[in-house]
Amino acid sequence: MRRSQDLNVTRLSTATLRPSEPTERRYMFLSNIDQVLNFSVETVHFFNANAEHPIESVIATLRSAVERVLVPYDFLAGRLRLDESKGRLEIDCNAAGVTFVVAKCNIIQMRRLAALAFNRPLPFPPLNDRRLLAARSPPRVTFSHPEFLKLETLPTPHTTMLDPLEETLEFKLFHLDTNNISTLKEKAKMNRGEELDPRAVTSFNVVIAHLWRCKALATNEAHDVNKVSTVLYAVDIRRRFDPPLPVSYTGNAVSSAYARATCYELANSSLSRIVGMVREGATRMTDEYIRSVIDWGELYKGFPYGDVFVTSWWKLGFAEVEYPWGKPIYSCPVTHPCRDIVLLFPRIEGADKGVNVLISLPKGDMEKFERLFYKLLDEM
Repeated sequence: MRRSQDLNVTRLSTATLRPSEPTERRYMFLSNIDQVLNFSVETVHFFNANAEHPIESVIATLRSAVERVLVPYDFLAGRLRLDESKGRLEIDCNAAGVTFVVAKCNIIQMRRLAALAFNRPLPFPPLNDRRLLAARSPPRVTFSHPEFLKLETLPTPHTTMLDPLEETLEFKLFHLDTNNISTLKEKAKMNRGEELDPRAVTSFNVVIAHLWRCKALATNEAHDVNKVSTVLYAVDIRRRFDPPLPVSYTGNAVSSAYARATCYELANSSLSRIVGMVREGATRMTDEYIRSVIDWGELYKGFPYGDVFVTSWWKLGFAEVEYPWGKPIYSCPVTHPCRDIVLLFPRIEGADKGVNVLISLPKGDMEKFERLFYKLLDEM
């Protein structure tokens, strides 16, 4: 683990950037998946200095690229609003613009923005019609959905699933190198007589299973063996529809896979069994199941509900995006002050293809998590 280093950031300028060409004023329909994912995801990208692209040139290039990308992606320059007649959030595509801040600190967006930074055309025009994921008429909820919590009041543009609690949290970074992940895979293959599809034993699944068990047991303050823990993780649903969504679809196209177990089960089951639970969450995500999720949202509103939200930036490919001044040397999300979020992102040190795990918990729970993290990793 490594303690973070504070950065002294000085803001140099702030501007509102608008589309470089006139855009149509309209109200954009948002799918029920969009209704849930109504928060911004912030990222930081680090680059090596490039003598051929001084910082002034980089700023001007990015500024121009943002203004041009806001033409085909005009909704990004809009604002969320509530259609009170329907009780639904929508986007007012009013070209209000986005904030562009230039700042410096004491250390010296993605593929399509990079393309425009090169003055290249977009690889394909965006498909902005979110009605592709509209609910069926009438809605047909064909599965139970314990992974969602009903919303008792109408949503607002400020209602999100990530409202932080008023508590003091510690942030710690844990590392799982390739040897650690291989160890977890070997443990998962020790079935103890249980049936497990060999395809379930992936790096992602064994890491999720390990973290879920550690976090659920570390935060079970009452030592209630019957307490139910739910882990959620995002699944790309574009190819799970029949037919698949077009590759150019710009709406949110992820849904929450889940696994549930009591703390007793998590403490006493083999890693193989827990990996199987995690795997089942993804295999559950068929065309009909996702349509049922969308229809459930039409009837009940609400948000994904669980005590462990795993968000993975592990293999998103940010490092492969080419800018005029080079590829990022590292990309990562901005931390969020929420105890339920577990962030996975690639390691930066050396050639090891392991994963970094960022955990945020109160001090006492963090100490228990750390003990379990290494204890369960070492047990065979």
